[in-house]
This record gives sequence, C-alpha cells and structure tokens, in this order.
Amino acid sequence: LLFGGVRGGLAAGIGSMFFDLTNPAYISSAPFTLVFFFAMGFICGVISHAGGAKGENLVRNIIASASGAIAYLILNVGKSVVVMMLAGSSFPAAVVGNVTKLVTSGINAVVAVVVAVPLAAACRKGLVRAGLQEKLIG
Repeated sequence: LLFGGVRGGLAAGIGSMFFDLTNPAYISSAPFTLVFFFAMGFICGVISHAGGAKGENLVRNIIASASGAIAYLILNVGKSVVVMMLAGSSFPAAVVGNVTKLVTSGINAVVAVVVAVPLAAACRKGLVRAGLQEKLIG
C-alpha cells in the first residue's frame, strides 16, 4: 500500500524471511515465506498503485489488501495440502486436515485487511511530512 508492487513485495518477503531465519522452528520455511510474502505484497502494491492511485484510494486499498491476503492464504494453505499429499495423504484428506489452518488463516487475513488500510494511511502521512513518500515509491 505504501511502496507499490516490487518494493512492497520485497519489503514483505525479505522482512518476513529474516524473522523466520531468527527462529529455529521456522528456518526451513524461510524460502517459502520469502516467495509467499513477496507475492502478497506485490499483488497488494500493484493493485493499490494501479492507474496512478499511488496507494491513496481507500476503496482500491481495501481491494488490494484483500487480494494480497487471499493470495497469501491460498499459497500458505496450498503448500500445507501439497506437503500432506507428498507424505501420503489423499487430496480430500489433506484438505480436511487443513481446515483449521484455513479458518485461522482466514480470520488472520480479515484482521490484517482491517488493520493494514488505516495503518498505511497513517504511515503515509508521516512519510509525506518527512518528505520521503516520493523517494520511496519512485
């Protein structure tokens, strides 16, 4: 929402990957985190900045945030389904085995959209006051 597609995707992917690399429980997930969060940020940024909107259109930002969150949800749950299938589960069993993850991730996605849009607007005001907005989004 703040930095557009590529920069936003890189910020989301690299930052989240670094978090995974600091915790032994998540180190093996770091490459997936990089790709999945990049995709989420990229989709969100491209939509929010399309048509010269520069992430300043409320409706476009809500759509962008929801689209990014849905993309991440599909990638994350899809990965879990594939992992279960590689371990020998059938597709229906793998889907059923991930229903809880789908529900909790879905709730997380809704909360993320509700928080991200006003938070981005507040951050944008600070960036503009500091004279950094145009430098950061190019």
